[in-house]
Amino acid sequence: MSTEKMYIFMPYIENHMDMIFKFISEKKLDQETINDIVQKKEPTENEIDLYLFTSDSSKIKDICHLQGTKDIKIANITLPKINEEKKRIIIEKAADYAINSLGMEEIFLKVDLDDTKTQDYLEQIGLELIGREKDYSIFLMEKDYKNESIKSGNKR
Repeated sequence: MSTEKMYIFMPYIENHMDMIFKFISEKKLDQETINDIVQKKEPTENEIDLYLFTSDSSKIKDICHLQGTKDIKIANITLPKINEEKKRIIIEKAADYAINSLGMEEIFLKVDLDDTKTQDYLEQIGLELIGREKDYSIFLMEKDYKNESIKSGNKR
């Protein structure tokens, strides 16, 4: 069982900023991602715009950007490429949070086109590639799928 826990990034918490900057440096994230994390705008009442990260005490293991619209219950989870050899636990945790805490019914997972490991994993658990947009492959996860399959890692 994983010891990684998921947190919502809070830029006014100094510890979070320190951890984020270490993660950015270690994983060599692109400048656009860095700017988006650090210069985040305040969402409207109907919008969700959060950065989530998993950590095992004092070190960030993974990060994703969760954006959504409350009234139509649709969210996007964008996963930057970080060259991990193991399963990205943040996928399960962020999807669970979006569905069970935020009430989302459809989640579009956006994965960097070059991140074939994460794409292979999403296909392995039964998600279908629905298209490509700019630099991302997009997979759809629906609420019913999340509830029945992702925790076990089984295909539908």
